Amino acid sequence: MSERKGCLRRDRGIKDFNELIDNLELIDILMIGRIFTWCNALDGDRWSRIDRFLLDHKWLEKFSFKQLGLPRSISYHCPILLMEDERDWGPRPFKFINAWRLHPNFKSEVRKSWDNSQVSSWASYRFMKKLGNLRAHLKRWNSEVFGNIDEQLKQAEAEHHDWDIKAEGRNLLEHKVKRRREVRKLVWDLNKKKECLWHQKFRLTWPTNGDKNTRFFHILASNRQRKNLLDSVKENGVIYDQLDVMKQAVVR
Repeated sequence: MSERKGCLRRDRGIKDFNELIDNLELIDILMIGRIFTWCNALDGDRWSRIDRFLLDHKWLEKFSFKQLGLPRSISYHCPILLMEDERDWGPRPFKFINAWRLHPNFKSEVRKSWDNSQVSSWASYRFMKKLGNLRAHLKRWNSEVFGNIDEQLKQAEAEHHDWDIKAEGRNLLEHKVKRRREVRKLVWDLNKKKECLWHQKFRLTWPTNGDKNTRFFHILASNRQRKNLLDSVKENGVIYDQLDVMKQAVVR
């Protein structure tokens, strides 16, 4: 609906087109520079985003694309340009996975890393180095302790299924009933972690459609991250799009 202004909107056609994109597992890349690609040239009161690139997710695994809307001159349509963004933004910012908070030892690991990072310098530098050390510590902790949620969930569900089959055929002993309850709780906890993880990566779409194709939604999550790209900075009416100049403008 947001891609049409002053035009008749056919809800069924919009819904059918969105379903087509989802069924073909294509990615609709955000357009930078303008919102619409078509305008009725005489009055200029009807706008629509008609032109677009729809990409297979495999392309986005190898390239970092951005889609630009260019000036339309006297045409009804504006040209669109698909290009690879090869700019190096430097060190990545500190990122935090909300699902980590569900682990009972997470807070103690953060505190241990923070307290053990002894850095002598001015405050901002100490803070930066502590975040860097915390990132490295959490990366190791995520690999060694928190682990691969999908693989853990797969193993837990398999064990839970085995206990179900045994319980169907005979009464279980007390210690086996206890183990079955532990595995069922583990499956529940892992599902909660997985939902929290993908909810953060792809907002509300994952709980609704996440069971279709994990790899596809991982690509969509990466695409959403690209939508947050700071492509240019406008300062006192002047637009800067070069990395070094943009960084200086942000600092000012």
